[in-house]
Amino acid sequence: MPHFYFHLCNGSGFVEDDSGQDCPTVNDARIAAVAKLRRALADDVHAGNINVAAFIEIENENRAHIETIHFADAVSVTTENSRKAR
Repeated sequence: MPHFYFHLCNGSGFVEDDSGQDCPTVNDARIAAVAKLRRALADDVHAGNINVAAFIEIENENRAHIETIHFADAVSVTTENSRKAR
């Protein structure tokens, strides 16, 4: 099974993934990257911070860059109030 590495940059610095994760396909690696970025962002929000420039870089088992998943790829941000008037 292919092996991928997910390096995180979230404003606190760049955290290199030394262990990586097996994923059946590149698309599965993208899904894993989005989940990892969402968890990192949730931790940041819990700490009272958020960096909309956060991203994860995906590398394959040869350490070649595959894709970068940005904050905007992982969450939807709106400024509209979704509550309906009562």
